[in-house]
Amino acid sequence: MNLAVNLFLFTDPLPPTQQQDKDYDPIMMGPVKAIPKNFTVWDSIYMDQVKVLKDVFTVMKDTYNVNLSIIGCGKATIYNSYGNQNEMKIRMDMNMKDLYKKVAGNDFPAHKKYMEIEVSGDLDDGTDTVMPTVVIKLQ
Repeated sequence: MNLAVNLFLFTDPLPPTQQQDKDYDPIMMGPVKAIPKNFTVWDSIYMDQVKVLKDVFTVMKDTYNVNLSIIGCGKATIYNSYGNQNEMKIRMDMNMKDLYKKVAGNDFPAHKKYMEIEVSGDLDDGTDTVMPTVVIKLQ
């Protein structure tokens, strides 16, 4: 029995949705700013000179004026400003691979040359931000 269908369809994919600033976001219950402006799911923020977690904070503050509150890598939350502050201070000076191992419980894959993290933060005036994936080149 042949279940094949003689049908050819040609379609153009839609362009990716651009993230826009919002005066009011019902999920965040306040204003949200897209950083960088009009980014899509195809975009990333690339960091080359990151050795320890503190460097991520420095680059995000200097480049985008964003105060980070949560940083996640895969299923692991490697920084949470709402967590144990003594533990978070210790993590600030840790190497990114060592930090991942400590939090996730297993080694960072040896074949990977980049670490992809998801970040959440706000501006100095308290406006929440939405940002694309941050890609860190590992040393």
